[in-house]
Amino acid sequence: MRRYFAFLMIGLLLFGCIDGGNGGENQDENGEANFTTHIEITDSSQTSIKEGEGDIKETQEGDFNPSEYTETPDAVLYIYFVNVGVGSQGDAILIKKGDFDMLVDTGPAAAEATITNYLLDRGVDDLEVLVLTHDDEEHTANLAYLADRFEVGEIWWNGQGKIELSTEIQNVQSEQIKTVVKGDSFEYNSISITVLNPLPEGERFYHDDGDAIVLKIEDKDTCVLLTSDILFSAQQIVAQEGTCQIVQLPFHGLSIGSGLGNNFDFFVDALQPEAMIVSGSQQTWEDTREMIFRKLDNKGILYYENYKGRAVKITISQEGYTIEND
Repeated sequence: MRRYFAFLMIGLLLFGCIDGGNGGENQDENGEANFTTHIEITDSSQTSIKEGEGDIKETQEGDFNPSEYTETPDAVLYIYFVNVGVGSQGDAILIKKGDFDMLVDTGPAAAEATITNYLLDRGVDDLEVLVLTHDDEEHTANLAYLADRFEVGEIWWNGQGKIELSTEIQNVQSEQIKTVVKGDSFEYNSISITVLNPLPEGERFYHDDGDAIVLKIEDKDTCVLLTSDILFSAQQIVAQEGTCQIVQLPFHGLSIGSGLGNNFDFFVDALQPEAMIVSGSQQTWEDTREMIFRKLDNKGILYYENYKGRAVKITISQEGYTIEND
């Protein structure tokens, strides 16, 4: 991000001053939202200042240590399913608790500015963890772009596909790249993160979607399941892991991957979600989501879509959870 501040300093010298207005969502010590200025990215080469209150936060100099975030176990946990843009299919999911920031997937290439601005709006200055669930363009296209603008602690992937991490990300060392499999578990800022897919080598489906990373996120007695694009067989494996209150519909809620027969019912009935998140875009591939929605309506399960102009925001606190458009 330091390159943007060079542009800013040049602008200051040329034009004398830059005005401010409102900015992005951060948490104060009570978990409440406040606002900061950020640089708005308009495309790969242009920058402009989005009006906001306060100073632009500059990335600190020196070596980055992913463990150097402030532990705030009682802070509010936010999970944002970013709207990657009309007509764009893909995922970018921000997990934020206090100073801990984790991004699951990087969205399609067309959304690089949208996703970058979204992160900046919410006070993200580095990423402790960046997850690539599987090697599909709509999930990985902005890997190098984001890694060049935010310092990254670790990159998780499933260890297969055409992604060349060592050559695509110049400022990430090989020891920062971690292959995760079913059974791996981590804890960051009192968030419990368990990997439910892919299976270990030799037991996999060896299919990009079927071997996508699935994460179970738990905090304050609330469970959120991020399912990426897993297909029928992987869904059956994940469904055996127990119930979860909030579940992302696999494969963007499209029936080609979510299934409309007994498999879908087994998946949903086993997990018993209270709410499901549908990520993706307005593209519905022959309106196949409508049959999924009818099934959810019949089961009394709420669902929220992140592609109708705004992101979906999950808030988890001591009082429980809420889901709303952001």
